[in-house]
Amino acid sequence: MSNYYLAGRNLGFIALFFTLYATQYSGNTIVGYAPTAYRTGFSWLQSISFTTVIIGIYLLFAPRLYVISKRQNFVTPTDWLQFRFKSKAVTLLSIFIMLWGLGNYLLEQLVAIGQAVSGMTGGTIPYEIAVIAFVLVMLIYEWMGGMKAVAFTDVLQGVILMIGIFVFLAGALYLVGGNFSEVTRFVAETEPAKIAVPSMDVSINWFSMLLLVGLGASIYPHAVQRIYSAESEKTLKNSFARMAWMPPITTGLVFVVGIIGLMLYPGLGENGSEQLVGLMANEIAAINPFFYWMMIIFFGGIVAAIISTADSVLLSFSSMLSNDVYGKFISPRASEHKKVMVGKVGGIIAVIILLWIAWNPV
Repeated sequence: MSNYYLAGRNLGFIALFFTLYATQYSGNTIVGYAPTAYRTGFSWLQSISFTTVIIGIYLLFAPRLYVISKRQNFVTPTDWLQFRFKSKAVTLLSIFIMLWGLGNYLLEQLVAIGQAVSGMTGGTIPYEIAVIAFVLVMLIYEWMGGMKAVAFTDVLQGVILMIGIFVFLAGALYLVGGNFSEVTRFVAETEPAKIAVPSMDVSINWFSMLLLVGLGASIYPHAVQRIYSAESEKTLKNSFARMAWMPPITTGLVFVVGIIGLMLYPGLGENGSEQLVGLMANEIAAINPFFYWMMIIFFGGIVAAIISTADSVLLSFSSMLSNDVYGKFISPRASEHKKVMVGKVGGIIAVIILLWIAWNPV
């Protein structure tokens, strides 16, 4: 089970770093945060601290949890809860809550895949076809490789996303003459409220959101299983140390893109601003052939980022069906091979049910 769900507890620095990166940053970071910066203004700088505080919370518990998980051979987050509280009721409640949360999170990713591909292709690839095609690909490589396959795709997706963000920002700056000070001057003249100092209420909300995001995102079940998957405590700490640099060069650069959008496309409403990244990508692609191909690759990376979130969630969902539901309560004496197969099949059944729900999104 640890070979399939935790890559044999042998993820090295590069694979662990990028799979953690892919867990923390999804396609929503690009297509969602930039429009929010456009609508909110400079107070959306808080998005950088959102993703920074998660690393701080990780470092409070992850190294110690890793040591215990290796000693006790944990596979899922509920293994820790069972070890800590020794209560069947607590274990059952945690299994139900986590499966419910993961199911909803996976449903969200399936809808996002269809909407993203359909939107990026202008409807050339219909929503339903996009969902089915990408889900089939995801199921095939996850069935074959488990956590190793997920981690390797996360490495590729992470590299494309990181490079793509820099190229996207370079293209956006080119469109405004390469001078960001002109952008801020334009915003100050046309929408001064968006550069104003936030009110006390906004600042208090920042603090409460930091607590919510930090304590919530750091204990995603699929994030906890990445902690279990590290080859050593040193590798885990080194990965988190490098992750601390990622918020400024990921959410920070996306924030700048959103602010540039205020000058390029003034006056967009909420629905219009949601198309900001696509509008900018079309103009950037028209600069020259280099930017044209980079935008194609970049948007492939955005879709891959959404899929990487979906495959991580599905793997975690499958592991809980396998280890927690079947292994702890239905057939504790079953072989590990049978438990893994139950998890695989159960995951596919769950995806079929969620596809049925996602077929006609509201």
